[in-house]
Amino acid sequence: GRSGLKVSPFTLGSMEFGSKTIEPEAQKIFNIAIERGINIVDTANCYAQGQSEKLVGKFIAPHRNQILLATKFAVPMDENNPNSGGTSRRNIIQSCEASLKRLNTDHIDIFYIHRPFLNTPIDETLRALDDLVSSGKVRAIGSSSFASWQLIEAQWCADVKNLIRITAEQTPYHLLDRRIERELVPAAQSHGVGLTIWSPLAGGLLTGKYAKTTTNPRLTADDAWGAKHFTAQADDVMQKLASLAKSAGHTLTELALAWTLSRPNVSSIVLGPRNTSQFKQQLKALDVTLTAETLTKIDKIVPFGSVTVPYYLDDQFANFSPNLHHW
Repeated sequence: GRSGLKVSPFTLGSMEFGSKTIEPEAQKIFNIAIERGINIVDTANCYAQGQSEKLVGKFIAPHRNQILLATKFAVPMDENNPNSGGTSRRNIIQSCEASLKRLNTDHIDIFYIHRPFLNTPIDETLRALDDLVSSGKVRAIGSSSFASWQLIEAQWCADVKNLIRITAEQTPYHLLDRRIERELVPAAQSHGVGLTIWSPLAGGLLTGKYAKTTTNPRLTADDAWGAKHFTAQADDVMQKLASLAKSAGHTLTELALAWTLSRPNVSSIVLGPRNTSQFKQQLKALDVTLTAETLTKIDKIVPFGSVTVPYYLDDQFANFSPNLHHW
């Protein structure tokens, strides 16, 4: 975006740190990231109920001046406390102070609104974030999983009221869901917002591992989230993409990540490896350049703006109330 920050093509995502990935393995993953020149780490207060932030804070301490640190707020931290989440001034300030303590740092480089909450007007949210930037506790702000209209509303509000502007939008984007190309990508380009990408491998589906026996799979057809990945349409598309990757001399993981890296306005892709083996396989995509012929074939399999497995705005506004008060 317009912040002036320089980020590596890949961001180290730490969602699994402190839960599926215990500290020794997480430390190894972090060390590999540093060795490969990754200069930004992404976490969130809700990841492993704060344990991810604690580990990230421990790992980055010796490298703090070289590493950009991104974390998020808004997802409720306590189901018994209705004010433990959301985008109110109360929760924003409280979440920032708690994250700074867990991360053992005096500032956050990018503070993301983890999800949009429509019951707080965007000017209230931006004003609280502006205060954090003015105080030096936050350097830049971002949004995550915003609709294009929400991103534009936020930028317009910031300009009108002279508040901090959003510099990055973190959004789901991969070969199986290209819907952000329709409006979000041009909106971000128009307003100087960089895109960081979450779930670039569609929960692991685009690694091809689900075509084989998978131990302790992340995705299963036993729940609504997993079930949408295992449809006849998805199976057909996956077979075609796997065949294309093989003929082009790449793994499916390399093809998927290299494709997303090549897309307009993508600043960085968040990788969330569970172990070093996964991470090393993902990093190989940095050495892949897809030919014009391969890109054309990809567009025939998954056309511009198409969706096979929905991620972007998936039922996000199903409970939207038109009676909410906006600024």
